[in-house]
Amino acid sequence: MEWVLLILRLGASACLLLFIGAVGFMLWRDQQLAAAQADERRGRLIVLTSDVATIRVGQSWALLPMTTLVPDEQSDDRAQVTWRSGQWWLEILNGTVLLNSQQIEQPTQLTSGDVIGFARVRLLVELV
Repeated sequence: MEWVLLILRLGASACLLLFIGAVGFMLWRDQQLAAAQADERRGRLIVLTSDVATIRVGQSWALLPMTTLVPDEQSDDRAQVTWRSGQWWLEILNGTVLLNSQQIEQPTQLTSGDVIGFARVRLLVELV
């Protein structure tokens, strides 16, 4: 009788280990898939000009699926870059923001080489 219980316990332990391994594999696979999708939407913003002491020319930031731009704490200018429908979009949250020297009022699709302009900072959009 003790042998039967031992075999049942070992079998249950093996099943539990297989289950934990399968869950770990699925989590790893999902993480790999998410990383591959993130590569599709890679981009960054590079500082072209800046009159703000804390922002250096040449400094860059990677674009996240939702990136809020607040280039100057003393200014009300705010914008947001978002990843939607397979494209990067620029949306003005507050103040005056220029895209390629043109003021925009509604969400606008971004392309590589676009320049986002604030009162004291200009950012180059680089998309991969």
